Amino acid sequence: MAAADRIYRALLAPVRFFSRGWGPVETYERLLELNPMVLDRGHCSILLSKHLHPVTVKKVRSFPQGVVYEGRFNSPLTTLAPGVLPKESEVARFEMILPHNWKTMAKPIYIHLAGTGDHYFWRRRNLLCIPTLKEHNIGAVLLENPFYGSRKPRDQVRSQLHHVSDLFAMGLSLILECMLLLHWLEGTGFGPVGLTGISMGGHNASLAAAMWPKEVPAVPCLSWATASSVFTEGILSHAVCWDALETQLFYSRIGHDEGRRRAFRQVLEKMEKSCETRTGCTAAHIAAAAHSLGLSVGEKAHVGGLGHWETVVDAQTRTEQSTSAQGRDLFTDTDMGESCKKPGQLLGSVEPRNGDSSLSESPEQVRTINSRALGQQLKASVGITKTKSKKRKKRKFTPKEETVEMMRMILDFATHLGMFPSPLAPHLATFVVAKDDLYIPRQSVTDVRSIWSGCEVRYMEGGHVSSAIFQQGHFRSALADAMSKVLETSTSPV
Repeated sequence: MAAADRIYRALLAPVRFFSRGWGPVETYERLLELNPMVLDRGHCSILLSKHLHPVTVKKVRSFPQGVVYEGRFNSPLTTLAPGVLPKESEVARFEMILPHNWKTMAKPIYIHLAGTGDHYFWRRRNLLCIPTLKEHNIGAVLLENPFYGSRKPRDQVRSQLHHVSDLFAMGLSLILECMLLLHWLEGTGFGPVGLTGISMGGHNASLAAAMWPKEVPAVPCLSWATASSVFTEGILSHAVCWDALETQLFYSRIGHDEGRRRAFRQVLEKMEKSCETRTGCTAAHIAAAAHSLGLSVGEKAHVGGLGHWETVVDAQTRTEQSTSAQGRDLFTDTDMGESCKKPGQLLGSVEPRNGDSSLSESPEQVRTINSRALGQQLKASVGITKTKSKKRKKRKFTPKEETVEMMRMILDFATHLGMFPSPLAPHLATFVVAKDDLYIPRQSVTDVRSIWSGCEVRYMEGGHVSSAIFQQGHFRSALADAMSKVLETSTSPV
Protein backbone atom coordinates (compact mmCIF):
# COMPACT_ATOMS: atom_id res chain seq x y z
CA MET A 1 0.00 0.00 0.00
CA ALA A 2 3.00 2.31 -0.10
CA ALA A 3 1.98 2.97 -3.71
CA ALA A 4 -0.84 5.11 -2.29
CA ASP A 5 1.81 7.46 -0.87
CA ARG A 6 3.29 8.00 -4.33
CA ILE A 7 -0.11 8.41 -6.00
CA TYR A 8 -1.28 10.92 -3.39
CA ARG A 9 1.90 12.95 -3.76
CA ALA A 10 1.52 12.91 -7.56
CA LEU A 11 -2.00 14.28 -7.22
CA LEU A 12 -0.64 17.11 -5.08
CA ALA A 13 2.35 17.83 -7.35
CA PRO A 14 1.69 21.61 -7.50
CA VAL A 15 2.01 21.88 -3.69
CA ARG A 16 5.30 23.57 -2.81
CA PHE A 17 6.74 24.30 0.63
CA PHE A 18 8.99 27.20 1.69
CA SER A 19 8.75 29.16 -1.57
CA ARG A 20 10.03 32.30 0.19
CA GLY A 21 13.03 30.63 1.78
CA TRP A 22 14.18 30.15 5.34
CA GLY A 23 12.18 33.00 6.85
CA PRO A 24 12.92 36.31 8.62
CA VAL A 25 16.18 36.40 10.52
CA GLU A 26 14.36 38.14 13.38
CA THR A 27 12.18 35.05 13.88
CA TYR A 28 15.23 32.81 14.23
CA GLU A 29 16.86 35.23 16.65
CA ARG A 30 13.73 35.36 18.80
CA LEU A 31 13.28 31.57 18.79
CA LEU A 32 16.95 31.06 19.62
CA GLU A 33 16.52 33.44 22.53
CA LEU A 34 13.52 31.46 23.81
CA ASN A 35 15.07 28.05 23.17
CA PRO A 36 16.87 27.56 26.54
CA MET A 37 13.78 28.64 28.50
CA VAL A 38 11.31 26.55 26.50
CA LEU A 39 13.43 23.38 26.67
CA ASP A 40 13.66 23.62 30.47
CA ARG A 41 10.42 21.97 31.59
CA GLY A 42 10.27 23.77 34.93
CA HIS A 43 11.19 27.14 33.47
CA CYS A 44 8.71 26.66 30.63
CA SER A 45 5.86 26.02 33.10
CA ILE A 46 6.71 29.18 35.05
CA LEU A 47 6.96 31.13 31.81
CA LEU A 48 3.59 29.83 30.63
CA SER A 49 1.91 30.76 33.91
CA LYS A 50 2.51 34.41 33.03
CA HIS A 51 0.82 33.99 29.65
CA LEU A 52 -2.28 31.93 30.52
CA HIS A 53 -4.92 33.79 28.52
CA PRO A 54 -8.60 33.17 29.36
CA VAL A 55 -10.49 30.46 27.45
CA THR A 56 -14.01 31.12 26.19
CA VAL A 57 -16.36 28.26 25.21
CA LYS A 58 -19.87 28.12 23.76
CA LYS A 59 -22.18 25.21 22.94
CA VAL A 60 -22.73 24.74 19.22
CA ARG A 61 -24.90 21.67 18.75
CA SER A 62 -25.86 18.26 20.07
CA PHE A 63 -25.78 14.86 18.39
CA PRO A 64 -27.08 11.48 19.63
CA GLN A 65 -23.91 10.54 21.51
CA GLY A 66 -22.75 13.93 22.77
CA VAL A 67 -22.34 17.70 22.53
CA VAL A 68 -20.05 19.89 20.40
CA TYR A 69 -18.56 23.11 21.79
CA GLU A 70 -16.39 25.77 20.19
CA GLY A 71 -13.71 27.64 22.08
CA ARG A 72 -10.95 30.19 21.61
CA PHE A 73 -8.10 31.90 23.42
CA ASN A 74 -5.12 34.05 22.56
CA SER A 75 -2.03 31.95 21.87
CA PRO A 76 0.63 32.36 24.60
CA LEU A 77 3.20 32.91 21.86
CA THR A 78 1.55 36.22 20.92
CA THR A 79 2.63 37.80 24.19
CA LEU A 80 5.74 35.69 24.74
CA ALA A 81 7.21 36.48 21.31
CA PRO A 82 5.15 39.20 19.60
CA GLY A 83 5.33 39.17 15.81
CA VAL A 84 6.44 35.55 15.41
CA LEU A 85 2.91 34.44 14.49
CA PRO A 86 0.97 36.19 11.71
CA LYS A 87 -2.05 38.20 12.87
CA GLU A 88 -4.45 35.58 11.51
CA SER A 89 -2.86 32.87 13.71
CA GLU A 90 -2.80 34.73 17.02
CA VAL A 91 -6.21 33.53 18.24
CA ALA A 92 -6.25 29.78 18.89
CA ARG A 93 -9.52 28.03 18.05
CA PHE A 94 -10.67 24.59 19.09
CA GLU A 95 -13.67 22.29 19.04
CA MET A 96 -14.59 20.16 22.06
CA ILE A 97 -16.68 16.98 21.81
CA LEU A 98 -18.08 15.55 25.05
CA PRO A 99 -20.47 12.66 25.80
CA HIS A 100 -23.89 13.36 27.30
CA ASN A 101 -22.99 11.15 30.23
CA TRP A 102 -19.64 9.93 31.55
CA LYS A 103 -19.65 6.21 32.38
CA THR A 104 -17.20 6.58 35.29
CA MET A 105 -16.10 9.22 37.77
CA ALA A 106 -13.22 10.01 35.46
CA LYS A 107 -13.69 12.27 32.43
CA PRO A 108 -10.97 11.08 30.02
CA ILE A 109 -10.24 13.37 27.10
CA TYR A 110 -7.57 13.76 24.41
CA ILE A 111 -6.26 16.90 22.73
CA HIS A 112 -6.09 16.11 18.98
CA LEU A 113 -3.58 18.00 16.81
CA ALA A 114 -3.91 18.32 13.04
CA GLY A 115 -1.67 16.73 10.44
CA THR A 116 -0.38 18.32 7.24
CA GLY A 117 -3.29 19.52 5.11
CA ASP A 118 -5.88 18.94 7.86
CA HIS A 119 -7.69 22.30 7.94
CA TYR A 120 -10.58 23.03 10.30
CA PHE A 121 -12.10 20.08 12.22
CA TRP A 122 -14.25 17.92 9.95
CA ARG A 123 -11.74 15.15 9.25
CA ARG A 124 -10.64 14.59 12.84
CA ARG A 125 -14.15 14.97 14.23
CA ASN A 126 -15.86 12.45 11.98
CA LEU A 127 -13.10 9.92 11.30
CA LEU A 128 -11.56 9.63 14.76
CA CYS A 129 -13.08 11.64 17.59
CA ILE A 130 -16.78 10.78 17.36
CA PRO A 131 -16.07 7.04 16.78
CA THR A 132 -13.73 7.07 19.80
CA LEU A 133 -16.44 8.73 21.86
CA LYS A 134 -18.98 6.07 20.81
CA GLU A 135 -16.68 3.11 21.43
CA HIS A 136 -14.71 4.20 24.50
CA ASN A 137 -16.54 7.21 26.02
CA ILE A 138 -13.43 9.38 25.60
CA GLY A 139 -13.90 13.08 24.88
CA ALA A 140 -11.86 15.20 22.48
CA VAL A 141 -10.49 18.71 22.05
CA LEU A 142 -9.56 19.44 18.43
CA LEU A 143 -7.03 22.28 18.31
CA GLU A 144 -6.60 24.14 15.03
CA ASN A 145 -3.00 24.62 13.88
CA PRO A 146 -1.54 28.08 13.34
CA PHE A 147 -1.26 28.73 9.57
CA TYR A 148 -4.23 26.37 9.00
CA GLY A 149 -7.99 26.80 8.57
CA SER A 150 -9.29 30.02 10.09
CA ARG A 151 -5.73 30.74 11.32
CA LYS A 152 -4.25 30.65 7.81
CA PRO A 153 -2.56 33.85 6.54
CA ARG A 154 -4.49 35.47 3.71
CA ASP A 155 -1.65 35.19 1.19
CA GLN A 156 -0.95 31.51 1.94
CA VAL A 157 -2.33 28.91 -0.47
CA ARG A 158 -3.68 25.82 1.28
CA SER A 159 -0.97 24.22 3.45
CA GLN A 160 1.99 25.69 1.58
CA LEU A 161 4.00 27.37 4.32
CA HIS A 162 6.02 30.28 2.92
CA HIS A 163 9.04 29.90 5.20
CA VAL A 164 10.88 27.18 7.07
CA SER A 165 10.53 29.38 10.17
CA ASP A 166 6.73 29.07 9.88
CA LEU A 167 7.10 25.40 10.76
CA PHE A 168 9.02 26.33 13.92
CA ALA A 169 6.52 29.03 14.90
CA MET A 170 3.71 26.53 14.41
CA GLY A 171 5.42 23.87 16.56
CA LEU A 172 6.34 26.19 19.43
CA SER A 173 2.89 27.78 19.38
CA LEU A 174 1.19 24.37 19.55
CA ILE A 175 3.37 23.24 22.45
CA LEU A 176 2.38 26.30 24.48
CA GLU A 177 -1.28 26.10 23.41
CA CYS A 178 -1.46 22.43 24.39
CA MET A 179 0.03 23.22 27.78
CA LEU A 180 -2.54 26.00 28.27
CA LEU A 181 -5.37 23.61 27.32
CA LEU A 182 -4.00 20.88 29.62
CA HIS A 183 -3.96 23.41 32.46
CA TRP A 184 -7.49 24.61 31.64
CA LEU A 185 -9.00 21.12 31.21
CA GLU A 186 -7.57 19.88 34.50
CA GLY A 187 -8.76 23.04 36.22
CA THR A 188 -12.33 22.51 34.96
CA GLY A 189 -12.55 18.93 36.17
CA PHE A 190 -11.57 16.88 33.12
CA GLY A 191 -9.02 14.10 33.29
CA PRO A 192 -7.01 12.16 32.60
CA VAL A 193 -6.04 14.39 29.68
CA GLY A 194 -3.94 12.95 26.86
CA LEU A 195 -2.27 14.17 23.68
CA THR A 196 -2.53 12.70 20.20
CA GLY A 197 -2.43 13.51 16.50
CA ILE A 198 -1.74 11.99 13.12
CA SER A 199 1.40 12.69 11.03
CA MET A 200 2.59 16.23 11.82
CA GLY A 201 -0.09 16.37 14.50
CA GLY A 202 1.36 13.27 16.13
CA HIS A 203 4.82 14.77 16.24
CA ASN A 204 3.62 18.05 17.73
CA ALA A 205 1.66 16.04 20.31
CA SER A 206 4.84 14.21 21.34
CA LEU A 207 6.70 17.54 21.74
CA ALA A 208 3.91 18.91 23.95
CA ALA A 209 3.93 15.70 26.02
CA ALA A 210 7.67 16.09 26.56
CA MET A 211 7.22 19.59 27.98
CA TRP A 212 4.21 18.94 30.27
CA PRO A 213 5.40 18.77 33.92
CA LYS A 214 3.07 15.87 34.78
CA GLU A 215 2.50 12.33 33.59
CA VAL A 216 0.42 12.36 30.41
CA PRO A 217 -0.71 9.63 27.99
CA ALA A 218 0.51 10.37 24.46
CA VAL A 219 -0.40 8.57 21.24
CA PRO A 220 1.56 9.96 18.27
CA CYS A 221 0.24 8.30 15.11
CA LEU A 222 2.24 8.05 11.87
CA SER A 223 5.10 10.12 13.29
CA TRP A 224 8.60 9.43 14.56
CA ALA A 225 11.52 11.17 16.23
CA THR A 226 12.00 14.22 13.96
CA ALA A 227 10.60 16.18 11.04
CA SER A 228 13.99 16.41 9.32
CA SER A 229 13.69 13.14 7.42
CA VAL A 230 10.23 14.17 6.16
CA PHE A 231 11.60 17.13 4.22
CA THR A 232 15.07 15.79 3.36
CA GLU A 233 14.40 12.12 2.52
CA GLY A 234 10.66 11.43 2.34
CA ILE A 235 8.26 12.04 -0.52
CA LEU A 236 7.65 15.61 0.68
CA SER A 237 11.32 16.43 0.01
CA HIS A 238 10.25 16.76 -3.65
CA ALA A 239 7.81 19.49 -2.64
CA VAL A 240 10.48 21.68 -1.02
CA CYS A 241 11.57 24.79 -2.93
CA TRP A 242 15.26 23.97 -2.68
CA ASP A 243 16.28 26.67 -5.16
CA ALA A 244 14.89 29.41 -2.91
CA LEU A 245 16.66 27.96 0.14
CA GLU A 246 19.93 27.54 -1.71
CA THR A 247 19.81 31.10 -2.99
CA GLN A 248 19.53 32.51 0.52
CA LEU A 249 22.36 30.30 1.77
CA PHE A 250 24.45 31.59 -1.13
CA TYR A 251 23.94 35.19 0.00
CA SER A 252 24.81 34.23 3.57
CA ARG A 253 27.95 32.49 2.33
CA ILE A 254 29.24 35.55 0.49
CA GLY A 255 28.51 37.93 3.36
CA HIS A 256 25.35 39.69 2.17
CA ASP A 257 23.12 38.16 4.87
CA GLU A 258 25.28 38.19 7.96
CA GLY A 259 22.32 38.02 10.36
CA ARG A 260 21.12 34.70 8.93
CA ARG A 261 24.64 33.34 8.89
CA ARG A 262 25.07 34.23 12.55
CA ALA A 263 21.71 32.69 13.54
CA PHE A 264 22.35 29.47 11.64
CA ARG A 265 25.81 29.23 13.16
CA GLN A 266 24.20 29.32 16.61
CA VAL A 267 21.95 26.44 15.55
CA LEU A 268 24.99 24.42 14.48
CA GLU A 269 26.67 25.16 17.81
CA LYS A 270 23.69 23.75 19.69
CA MET A 271 23.52 20.73 17.39
CA GLU A 272 27.23 20.12 17.92
CA LYS A 273 26.60 19.71 21.65
CA SER A 274 24.12 16.91 20.91
CA CYS A 275 26.42 15.30 18.33
CA GLU A 276 25.96 11.53 18.16
CA THR A 277 23.97 11.39 21.40
CA ARG A 278 20.17 11.62 21.51
CA THR A 279 19.75 13.06 18.01
CA GLY A 280 22.15 10.86 16.03
CA CYS A 281 23.69 13.99 14.52
CA THR A 282 27.24 13.34 13.25
CA ALA A 283 30.29 15.52 12.72
CA ALA A 284 29.96 14.92 8.97
CA HIS A 285 26.43 16.32 8.97
CA ILE A 286 27.54 19.45 10.81
CA ALA A 287 30.56 19.95 8.56
CA ALA A 288 28.43 19.71 5.41
CA ALA A 289 25.88 22.18 6.78
CA ALA A 290 28.67 24.54 7.85
CA HIS A 291 30.10 24.54 4.35
CA SER A 292 26.83 25.99 3.02
CA LEU A 293 27.61 29.06 5.13
CA GLY A 294 31.19 29.27 3.92
CA LEU A 295 32.62 27.82 7.13
CA SER A 296 35.43 25.29 7.29
CA VAL A 297 35.52 22.77 10.11
CA GLY A 298 38.13 20.23 11.09
CA GLU A 299 38.38 17.61 13.80
CA LYS A 300 39.58 20.15 16.38
CA ALA A 301 36.48 22.24 15.84
CA HIS A 302 34.28 19.48 17.20
CA VAL A 303 36.34 19.39 20.37
CA GLY A 304 36.69 23.10 20.93
CA GLY A 305 33.36 24.28 19.51
CA LEU A 306 32.45 26.56 16.66
CA GLY A 307 34.79 29.26 17.92
CA HIS A 308 37.48 27.33 16.03
CA TRP A 309 35.58 27.40 12.75
CA GLU A 310 37.11 29.51 10.04
CA THR A 311 35.54 31.26 7.09
CA VAL A 312 36.24 29.69 3.72
CA VAL A 313 37.80 32.24 1.36
CA ASP A 314 38.65 30.35 -1.77
CA ALA A 315 38.76 31.44 -5.39
CA GLN A 316 35.14 30.49 -6.00
CA THR A 317 33.90 32.39 -2.95
CA ARG A 318 35.84 35.54 -3.94
CA THR A 319 34.36 35.32 -7.42
CA GLU A 320 30.86 34.92 -5.99
CA GLN A 321 31.37 37.92 -3.72
CA SER A 322 32.66 40.10 -6.54
CA THR A 323 29.89 39.10 -8.91
CA SER A 324 26.99 39.35 -6.48
CA ALA A 325 28.12 42.74 -5.19
CA GLN A 326 26.77 44.14 -8.45
CA GLY A 327 23.50 42.20 -8.34
CA ARG A 328 22.68 41.57 -4.71
CA ASP A 329 19.18 43.03 -5.14
CA LEU A 330 18.23 40.97 -8.18
CA PHE A 331 16.39 38.33 -6.16
CA THR A 332 13.97 39.49 -3.49
CA ASP A 333 11.74 37.56 -1.10
CA THR A 334 8.93 37.69 -3.64
CA ASP A 335 11.21 36.39 -6.35
CA MET A 336 11.81 33.31 -4.24
CA GLY A 337 8.18 32.32 -4.66
CA GLU A 338 8.36 32.81 -8.40
CA SER A 339 11.54 30.76 -8.66
CA CYS A 340 9.84 27.87 -6.99
CA LYS A 341 7.16 27.85 -9.66
CA LYS A 342 9.96 27.35 -12.18
CA PRO A 343 12.44 25.04 -10.45
CA GLY A 344 16.05 25.52 -11.39
CA GLN A 345 15.81 29.11 -12.59
CA LEU A 346 17.96 30.58 -9.87
CA LEU A 347 20.41 27.91 -8.86
CA GLY A 348 21.83 24.61 -9.96
CA SER A 349 23.85 21.87 -8.36
CA VAL A 350 26.58 21.97 -11.01
CA GLU A 351 29.84 23.64 -10.08
CA PRO A 352 30.98 26.63 -12.20
CA ARG A 353 32.89 25.60 -15.31
CA ASN A 354 36.61 26.21 -15.38
CA GLY A 355 37.60 29.04 -17.63
CA ASP A 356 34.10 30.50 -17.86
CA SER A 357 34.64 34.00 -19.16
CA SER A 358 31.49 35.23 -17.43
CA LEU A 359 33.32 34.80 -14.11
CA SER A 360 36.35 36.90 -15.06
CA GLU A 361 34.89 40.22 -16.18
CA SER A 362 36.88 43.25 -15.10
CA PRO A 363 35.23 45.73 -12.70
CA GLU A 364 34.79 48.22 -15.52
CA GLN A 365 33.07 45.64 -17.70
CA VAL A 366 30.85 44.53 -14.85
CA ARG A 367 29.73 48.09 -14.18
CA THR A 368 28.64 48.56 -17.77
CA ILE A 369 26.88 45.25 -18.15
CA ASN A 370 23.09 45.44 -18.44
CA SER A 371 20.78 43.98 -15.80
CA ARG A 372 19.88 40.94 -17.87
CA ALA A 373 23.47 39.95 -18.42
CA LEU A 374 24.21 40.62 -14.76
CA GLY A 375 21.47 38.21 -13.78
CA GLN A 376 22.96 35.59 -16.08
CA GLN A 377 26.38 36.21 -14.58
CA LEU A 378 25.10 35.77 -11.04
CA LYS A 379 23.40 32.54 -12.00
CA ALA A 380 26.61 31.30 -13.60
CA SER A 381 28.56 32.05 -10.42
CA VAL A 382 26.30 29.69 -8.49
CA GLY A 383 26.50 26.95 -11.05
CA ILE A 384 23.74 27.40 -13.60
CA THR A 385 24.50 26.41 -17.16
CA LYS A 386 22.30 27.11 -20.14
CA THR A 387 21.15 24.19 -22.21
CA LYS A 388 19.69 24.51 -25.67
CA SER A 389 16.75 22.35 -26.61
CA LYS A 390 13.99 22.47 -29.16
CA LYS A 391 11.35 22.08 -26.47
CA ARG A 392 11.55 24.02 -23.25
CA LYS A 393 11.32 21.53 -20.41
CA LYS A 394 11.31 22.29 -16.73
CA ARG A 395 14.44 20.94 -15.13
CA LYS A 396 14.14 19.15 -11.83
CA PHE A 397 16.23 21.12 -9.36
CA THR A 398 18.65 18.98 -7.40
CA PRO A 399 19.88 20.68 -4.22
CA LYS A 400 23.48 20.49 -3.11
CA GLU A 401 24.24 18.09 -0.29
CA GLU A 402 25.27 20.96 1.97
CA THR A 403 21.85 22.63 1.51
CA VAL A 404 20.05 19.42 2.45
CA GLU A 405 22.29 19.00 5.50
CA MET A 406 21.58 22.56 6.62
CA MET A 407 17.87 21.80 6.37
CA ARG A 408 18.44 18.61 8.39
CA MET A 409 20.29 20.53 11.11
CA ILE A 410 17.69 23.30 11.30
CA LEU A 411 14.77 20.86 11.49
CA ASP A 412 16.50 18.56 13.99
CA PHE A 413 17.26 21.55 16.18
CA ALA A 414 13.59 22.55 16.27
CA THR A 415 11.77 19.20 16.11
CA HIS A 416 13.99 16.27 17.18
CA LEU A 417 12.71 14.55 20.32
CA GLY A 418 16.32 14.20 21.43
CA MET A 419 16.58 17.98 21.77
CA PHE A 420 13.67 17.98 24.25
CA PRO A 421 13.46 16.41 27.71
CA SER A 422 11.88 12.97 27.93
CA PRO A 423 8.31 12.92 29.27
CA LEU A 424 7.88 12.11 32.94
CA ALA A 425 6.11 8.83 32.07
CA PRO A 426 7.42 7.50 28.73
CA HIS A 427 5.65 4.18 29.37
CA LEU A 428 2.35 6.01 28.82
CA ALA A 429 3.39 6.86 25.23
CA THR A 430 2.35 4.68 22.29
CA PHE A 431 3.70 5.37 18.79
CA VAL A 432 1.53 3.92 16.01
CA VAL A 433 3.52 3.71 12.76
CA ALA A 434 3.09 2.28 9.26
CA LYS A 435 5.62 -0.29 8.07
CA ASP A 436 5.88 1.14 4.54
CA ASP A 437 5.61 4.85 5.30
CA LEU A 438 7.22 6.89 2.48
CA TYR A 439 6.38 10.22 4.11
CA ILE A 440 8.07 9.51 7.47
CA PRO A 441 11.35 7.65 6.76
CA ARG A 442 12.68 5.94 9.89
CA GLN A 443 15.78 4.11 8.66
CA SER A 444 18.22 7.02 9.11
CA VAL A 445 16.56 8.44 12.23
CA THR A 446 17.15 7.66 15.90
CA ASP A 447 14.68 5.09 17.21
CA VAL A 448 12.16 6.71 19.54
CA ARG A 449 12.61 3.84 22.01
CA SER A 450 16.21 4.91 22.60
CA ILE A 451 15.02 8.46 23.39
CA TRP A 452 11.83 7.69 25.32
CA SER A 453 12.86 4.55 27.15
CA GLY A 454 9.84 2.40 27.95
CA CYS A 455 7.50 3.75 25.27
CA GLU A 456 5.52 1.34 23.08
CA VAL A 457 5.69 1.16 19.26
CA ARG A 458 2.88 -0.48 17.29
CA TYR A 459 3.29 -1.31 13.61
CA MET A 460 0.57 -1.40 10.97
CA GLU A 461 0.64 -2.83 7.48
CA GLY A 462 0.56 -0.23 4.71
CA GLY A 463 1.87 3.22 3.93
CA HIS A 464 1.25 6.70 5.32
CA VAL A 465 -1.82 7.64 3.28
CA SER A 466 -3.53 4.24 3.31
CA SER A 467 -3.04 3.94 7.09
CA ALA A 468 -4.40 7.42 7.74
CA ILE A 469 -7.55 6.53 5.80
CA PHE A 470 -8.15 2.85 6.54
CA GLN A 471 -6.46 2.19 9.89
CA GLN A 472 -8.44 4.52 12.13
CA GLY A 473 -9.47 1.50 14.20
CA HIS A 474 -5.83 0.96 15.22
CA PHE A 475 -5.59 4.59 16.32
CA ARG A 476 -8.77 4.32 18.42
CA SER A 477 -7.51 1.14 20.09
CA ALA A 478 -4.20 2.79 20.94
CA LEU A 479 -6.00 5.82 22.41
CA ALA A 480 -8.18 3.58 24.59
CA ASP A 481 -5.25 1.42 25.74
CA ALA A 482 -3.05 4.38 26.68
CA MET A 483 -5.88 5.98 28.64
CA SER A 484 -6.59 2.66 30.38
CA LYS A 485 -3.01 2.59 31.69
CA VAL A 486 -3.57 5.91 33.42
CA LEU A 487 -6.97 4.96 34.78
CA GLU A 488 -5.67 1.68 36.15
CA THR A 489 -2.78 3.45 37.88
CA SER A 490 -5.07 6.09 39.40
CA THR A 491 -7.57 3.51 40.75
CA SER A 492 -5.09 0.86 41.92
CA PRO A 493 -4.48 0.67 45.69
CA VAL A 494 -1.27 2.19 46.99
